[in-house]
Amino acid sequence: MKKILPLLLLLSCLNVNATTHFIRVSNFQFSPSNLNVVVGDIIRWEWVSGFHNSVALTIPSGADTWASPYLTTIGDFYEYTVNIEGYYEYNCDIHGVLMTANFTASPVVPVSLSAFSVSNRSSKPQLSWTTQMESNSDFFAIHRSYDGNIFAEIGKVPAAGSSSVIKNYSFTDVHVKSSAKYVYYELAITDRDGKIQLSPIKLFKNNDANKKIITSLSPNPVSEAGHLMVRFNADAGGIMQARITDLSGKIVLATELSADIGVNNGHIHIADLARGNYVIQFTLNGIIETYTIRKE
Repeated sequence: MKKILPLLLLLSCLNVNATTHFIRVSNFQFSPSNLNVVVGDIIRWEWVSGFHNSVALTIPSGADTWASPYLTTIGDFYEYTVNIEGYYEYNCDIHGVLMTANFTASPVVPVSLSAFSVSNRSSKPQLSWTTQMESNSDFFAIHRSYDGNIFAEIGKVPAAGSSSVIKNYSFTDVHVKSSAKYVYYELAITDRDGKIQLSPIKLFKNNDANKKIITSLSPNPVSEAGHLMVRFNADAGGIMQARITDLSGKIVLATELSADIGVNNGHIHIADLARGNYVIQFTLNGIIETYTIRKE
């Protein structure tokens, strides 16, 4: 079963270099949960597992809304064409705030960004990017995020203004937290009229940081509603196994969470468990970690 939203775009709004952005829907999360796109691009949700849908929550004025059907079969997909710049937030309406994601749509600016990467330079992230041409460009603002969703500006690099030749740029983040295993970066390409186009988001891995999988379990104790929120790191895509046992060692719940490279967010339903203390064990990419949780 394949559902595609009809295209309701004026020709003047089309991005001739439109990109299709793929979002995986599985195990109570949208991956990636945050995207930068350009007006005219296509968002394509692809179902991997679970019973979920994609429904618009917050969209810019004048943008087309959407509400996909509930899909369950691997290979099912739903598409949406972005026709207005701005911030879009959506969720699975069954799981509400426990399964939300967003994307930001930028206008097309007359700067041709042909390459953007982040590498390791003396244990610090070095951003490098290349433009093929620029017209009316002002500067590149560098944004950093530790969770892939909330970004803050950390610096600016002047742009060429007008150029028809290849230009290379770089920026080293000397103030990044040494404890952060994964860090996300984006460029805000700004022209002299104040228009801003956001680049694709790039991921930096700090090989010197702590190798822990789990970075947050909350709330703990878990409330009666029974939603345990899990934030975890993954060095490779795959599935993280979660196993909960009571204090006698009896397995009372076993489940899986989808993992993408970088910072992941998921949740585990434990509403059916009796009140008390439990041991939860996570296994991902050969690493095992064990924690104690309490159900109120």
